[in-house]
Amino acid sequence: MFDTILVSFGIRFGAFFLVQGLLVAICVEIIASIFKFRARQLSKGIGELLNDPQFRGIAGELYAHAAINPRGPGVGVSRRNGPSYIDPPLFADALMDLTGISQQIANAVGRAAEPSETRPTLAALNGAVTVKCKQINNPQLEILLTGIVNRSFGEVDKIRTYLSSWFDAAMDRVSGAYKRWTQLFVYVVALILAIGLNLDAITIFKLLWTQTYVTEQSKSSQTERQYHQEFFSILTNQLPQRAGTKVRPSRRILRLREFSTNAIQSRSAGHMGSYWMTRGVRLTGANS
Repeated sequence: MFDTILVSFGIRFGAFFLVQGLLVAICVEIIASIFKFRARQLSKGIGELLNDPQFRGIAGELYAHAAINPRGPGVGVSRRNGPSYIDPPLFADALMDLTGISQQIANAVGRAAEPSETRPTLAALNGAVTVKCKQINNPQLEILLTGIVNRSFGEVDKIRTYLSSWFDAAMDRVSGAYKRWTQLFVYVVALILAIGLNLDAITIFKLLWTQTYVTEQSKSSQTERQYHQEFFSILTNQLPQRAGTKVRPSRRILRLREFSTNAIQSRSAGHMGSYWMTRGVRLTGANS
């Protein structure tokens, strides 16, 4: 029975903390959605990635691109209503469009006389990147993009893959910062809920333990009472009967029944079981 009490108590105590954890998670998610925390963290990370924290240069143009912000108007920058997630290949495509790489690819395809000559030259790609980066005054981005173009030998798929990998690596840092802020929110919300709802773990532990113990004891008493009723029914049916007479339990059996009823409230099921095993041997041959 003690094992049953432990299992039942563990389930109830674990369910209590599970519900509390879900409540905290829901509150944190509601707060993050109201204040657009994901979108703000993402825009901050992209601004730092492109050396444009104020979104007045290429970062603002990127957020106005339909591949990055399809719900945006395409003019102006709305960081608050910006996206909460950007797919790396879409980021690579948008950056290639903004830096003139896509235009150079299209020009090479238009001038090609054969399909094997559709690849743009490295000079054309690097020239487009240099012109754009000079306009926005971003030498660091120029070094990065020209290096990617040179390593990929002008192949479009490799350029897109390099840009996607670069974006993924940068967003891992943004995700780490978001997780740290989320953990802080979880601690604060959990503390507020614990104080506001008066969630005392020690008191709840005692209440659940007492309730579980009383419930299991009640079940045990009901089982013991049913066992005694069946025992007396079998014992009475085993008494010898005379033809045409009604069998009545002897005084000894009646006293024994009264004694057992009082003993159920103070004895455990195992002790009473052994008690009736010894008494049953003597009473099997009892008569009225």
